[in-house]
Amino acid sequence: MPCTVKIRIVEARDLPVMDRSTALTDAYVEIRYADHQPLQTRVERRTLSPTWNTEFRLEVIDDEQLQDEPIQLKVYDRDYVSADDLIGVVNLDLNVMLKPRAPDKLSGWFPIYDSLHGIRGFLRVVVKMDFFGDLNPFRELSASVHFLHRSQPPPHMRVECVFGFVEELIVELDTEYMWVQNFRTSRTSNEARTLQFYRMSGRLRRHLGKKVMDIGANAVLAYRQHIDIEEEHGIVARGYGTACRIVPVSRARTPHRSLVFPVSDGSASASDRDSVGSAKLASPSASASSRTAALPDGDPVDAAAIRAPSD
Repeated sequence: MPCTVKIRIVEARDLPVMDRSTALTDAYVEIRYADHQPLQTRVERRTLSPTWNTEFRLEVIDDEQLQDEPIQLKVYDRDYVSADDLIGVVNLDLNVMLKPRAPDKLSGWFPIYDSLHGIRGFLRVVVKMDFFGDLNPFRELSASVHFLHRSQPPPHMRVECVFGFVEELIVELDTEYMWVQNFRTSRTSNEARTLQFYRMSGRLRRHLGKKVMDIGANAVLAYRQHIDIEEEHGIVARGYGTACRIVPVSRARTPHRSLVFPVSDGSASASDRDSVGSAKLASPSASASSRTAALPDGDPVDAAAIRAPSD
């Protein structure tokens, strides 16, 4: 499923002060995705609310990358004397855009998170995806499976068939216990583990989605996901739920309502007598001579008013 991922870095706000001499920040954003070459915005000097409004493009061929790899947006402060200082990171999961009826773009203000200092500002980003070379890009993509944490489908959908319990388990080595960890700072180690969690979550849903599609389902209700750190044994990710097929709800029938048709006393115009299907609710000024009857549900109706429409 080849596609072009368009990333527009618009602006940032509420950045921390990184340069004590000016009480401001020289900020720029670095874009990292899978094995692509890193991309970078220009440096906006001496401001805590920089504006870039710059668009980048990534050509993605492998659909597994779209499901497994998040887009990393790293916000830095340019330091002209020493190494640039990392302000924080924004990780964007592309799975929300891979549904058949998903929105065509992902946009908004995203928190810039630092594993040591928490949220350090917000970054406004717009992401779009253009598919090409496939009239139905979701034909064989497990991302079309709906993973719902609720035990009920959305209001506009209904459960057509329940297939049963499904689960998936994956295990990876923990980067915390690799030899390279001896040369990493605490922040770098935290970022590596966070990225690993994102990748494992994407792989887990991709593998489980393939199982669900193989049995003829298109959704997992009451989906749960757990990631356990087993120290030197690695990291274990487990996902499970109830596989089912959900379809759109058909148009509901309108409820029955008892109506009273007006009685013609001969004084009405010809156009009124010839009208077909005109129905009005009974008014308090109805004639006292009107005979009433009860429908099966107990609603009163003027029996004399019920007549076949004239030709």
